[in-house]
Amino acid sequence: MNNKIKALREKFELTQKAFSEITGIPKRTIESWEEEKRTPPEWLPKMIECYLENNIPQNQ
Repeated sequence: MNNKIKALREKFELTQKAFSEITGIPKRTIESWEEEKRTPPEWLPKMIECYLENNIPQNQ
């Protein structure tokens, strides 16, 4: 499975709802990406990761 969005969400321990609220991406879109019904733009996971790394504290 090549699901970068789900892996990223889980890395930051976020629910789909929280991920949606933080990124402004509709929850249904996130669900579609994670179910691999749709594919996010290639550049988007890296952009989201950079944003989260600078704005969400991670558990170490």
